[in-house]
Amino acid sequence: MNMKKILEQVLAVISAIFGAVIFLIGLGMASQSFSVGIIFMVIGLIFIPQFNDFLANRINLKLTVKIKIVLFIIGFIAASLLASNQTPEPSNNISSTGSTFQNDLANPVEGTSNEQEPKVTSISTADFTLSNVKIKPYEGDTRQADVAGKLWVVYADIKNNSKETKVPQHSMSIEVKDSEGNTYKTADVMVTFNQSLNESFDGQKVVKFTDGILPGSTRKNVQVGIFDVSEGAKELQLCAGGLFSATTCISGS
Repeated sequence: MNMKKILEQVLAVISAIFGAVIFLIGLGMASQSFSVGIIFMVIGLIFIPQFNDFLANRINLKLTVKIKIVLFIIGFIAASLLASNQTPEPSNNISSTGSTFQNDLANPVEGTSNEQEPKVTSISTADFTLSNVKIKPYEGDTRQADVAGKLWVVYADIKNNSKETKVPQHSMSIEVKDSEGNTYKTADVMVTFNQSLNESFDGQKVVKFTDGILPGSTRKNVQVGIFDVSEGAKELQLCAGGLFSATTCISGS
């Protein structure tokens, strides 16, 4: 058996494993978003050699590597667009794929018949629940960090809803949004580097978004992130979402 034949067999095995993984991911997503799940299942099938043989024998269609890559890119973009268009309209009780609001209805004010607006107290994704969110001005040393506006630090209690140890940063995307609808990402990496450097000297460990959380447990006052926000921005909110789920926001105290 020559090297070319061995290489072809190895690539076929790798392709089959990759296709099976993508197919299983799509199968899991189908229960939450049918259209997104179907797209991923089809993408997975085109990488499985047996499925390619079936197409070649039945309809005389042979998928080359280039065609598979193009179909993969198109499918991934289509799935992303479908997922982004599935953001639910706001309501008193909101439930969406992989992301739900838990609302705390305030008691009506005495002497009036009108109820107060429901207040969102937590955000839940498939793996984590964030609550007790606090958004405060950052007072740490920035040194040589590139800061364009004003730094704000976000803290929250985070519960791991899964049955295995997980890191929030690996499962969630986060950002801060102001009253104008502007969104802000985490600040220059040098800000967190300086903070970690200070921790090594004073010995006070800050639990961060990059630290693991045990299954079923809650870590209090986790530093979700430090954000570079425009000067004068008002009514800041923490927005979080999981993979292919709607991004939802909660006001900080």
